[in-house]
Amino acid sequence: MAQIAEGNEAERGDGRMDVTRKSVFSGKVRTVSLAVTPQQFARWRSGALIQEAFPNLTASEREFLLTGATAEEWATFAQDEDEK
Repeated sequence: MAQIAEGNEAERGDGRMDVTRKSVFSGKVRTVSLAVTPQQFARWRSGALIQEAFPNLTASEREFLLTGATAEEWATFAQDEDEK
């Protein structure tokens, strides 16, 4: 399994969880509310592929779980890499 960005998850009680991650690119800590369950996290941490554990999330949301980076941060990173 890929290394997961530093962070944590907290149930909200409304079918969503607040997921906090530290970006591997900028070091910024962000919290995003996602429609996920503790059972999905358990499945993922037990070795399921992220897209199988969280089929309801977008690719950007799954990337946030992995790296803590937002879609905007990825775009900036990709642009910076293209300029090198």
